Amino acid sequence: MALVQEYKKTIISVPEYPGILMVEPSKIPIYRFDCEIMQDFDFLKKGEKIKTDVLPIELGNKLILHTGEMASNQIEIKLSEIKNIAISDVQRDFMDKKRLFVKIHLENETKITLCFADYKTSEFVSLVDSFSQVDNTYWKSFEIKFSEGDHFRRTKMYYQTPFLAKGEELLWSYVGIEGVLEKKATFVMALTSFRAIIYYFDTHECECVLLSVPDDILVMNSRKVSQSTEIGIFSPVELRCMRMGSDGTIGTEPSQRIGDVVFMKNGEKILTFGQMTDPHGLACLAITIKKNVIIRDKSIIPSFPLTPDYKNELSNYLDNSDWPNAEQLANFILQKNPDDLIALRAKLGVFLEDQKWEKIVEISEHILNLDPENFDARIQLPEALLNLHEIDKGEKALKESLDLYPDSSQLLSVKRQIDDFRKFNSLVTSKKCNNCSRENTVNSKFCTTCGVKLE
Repeated sequence: MALVQEYKKTIISVPEYPGILMVEPSKIPIYRFDCEIMQDFDFLKKGEKIKTDVLPIELGNKLILHTGEMASNQIEIKLSEIKNIAISDVQRDFMDKKRLFVKIHLENETKITLCFADYKTSEFVSLVDSFSQVDNTYWKSFEIKFSEGDHFRRTKMYYQTPFLAKGEELLWSYVGIEGVLEKKATFVMALTSFRAIIYYFDTHECECVLLSVPDDILVMNSRKVSQSTEIGIFSPVELRCMRMGSDGTIGTEPSQRIGDVVFMKNGEKILTFGQMTDPHGLACLAITIKKNVIIRDKSIIPSFPLTPDYKNELSNYLDNSDWPNAEQLANFILQKNPDDLIALRAKLGVFLEDQKWEKIVEISEHILNLDPENFDARIQLPEALLNLHEIDKGEKALKESLDLYPDSSQLLSVKRQIDDFRKFNSLVTSKKCNNCSRENTVNSKFCTTCGVKLE
């Protein structure tokens, strides 16, 4: 019986050559499993012990089946070619132990059966399944025009990836490394001739902005430290006939300065390289690129890596009234899921802070379509309608909200305001003209006798 259901296949436009990686391919983590071939496949024979490597999307998103480190032959299978992968159990062996098989069904109808150690079976299948899904959203691209001498060239950029576009140069980079015996990259921060980027290899998420976008590039939280380290390497390349960078060697001074390099837009931080050595040199490089390379057509909106705890992070922003960060993170979440209630609640808080009543009505109605009893939306909708002078709609929304939350002090306050408005209107039956003292109907704008505008 299959334990893992067939995942949905979608049409994926995977580029043949997305560009040069910003890090050495050998530093990107791969996942290796020991397994056994359970039926003949290509040059591999039934019962043969083999290695199966799962390569992440940065290395091609594929499986490599081989017999060892020095194997002359190996089989490559792109994850996009897998039609179905499932776990099934088989007859008990002579030790009365049930064995689990992984069955892989390819698009060309080829079938592969592998047997892993029990505790590795689910890990392998989950990894292949999750990596397969990454392709669906990873290869977003657009074309930009960039200056080259007195002319402009056009190039395609996969802006959510650590691949350099044609014509893009890597000018500075820092690779975060984990591991002792086998050191692997966890993230890369880089400045190129087009953009600033932070890319995470575990989640495949990216923070990125074209260097034409920031209003300013500043150094913040600068301080001296005693240890001699070097964070980041300047690439010895030329840009606009100006030599840039250093050799990236370890510093020998007894102390050195570190700080945050912050990219600003409209007075807000949109990207930060945290606690860099030589932050002023790095900021100067970014400013030089901004001045000398002109980008046309597009500007990348900075994004956030979605950590598993991102919703708690958003809730903390809301609890601390950190509206700018709450809005940025909420916008990014809503790009991926327009119906995320936590992100919609954040937007509601931001609009309430700015008293954008039309937006509050729009967001509240959207929330109530998803969750008719949502307290925040039930509270804010009638108040926003009242501030927009839509009394009838506000009164109807208020009645529906009071049916759910009859003791809410905020709703009762709105009810008093509407009651006062209704009472006042019932008392005002006419308007008196200040010019001729003639009484006019309450809806009149001009005196019917002398024509003077009524107050």
